[in-house]
Amino acid sequence: MLASILLVAVSLLPSYLGMTGTVYAVGAAALGLGLLGVGVRLARSRTTLCARQLLIASVVYLPALYALMLVDPVRL
Repeated sequence: MLASILLVAVSLLPSYLGMTGTVYAVGAAALGLGLLGVGVRLARSRTTLCARQLLIASVVYLPALYALMLVDPVRL
């Protein structure tokens, strides 16, 4: 679970460093909290279904994060 928390923090760094805008920051926070929620559910209930849901969430997470970066670049 610590890794998921760190992942959320690291995914917010591009916005903090001024590389992306507000849309990315809000989207990254929402995606990160969603992934963290699925991870917490797996930690509480170690079932195959919860593990499968975490796998699917992690596969969706990274491309969605990249898509947000493409949609919301900072205009210099």
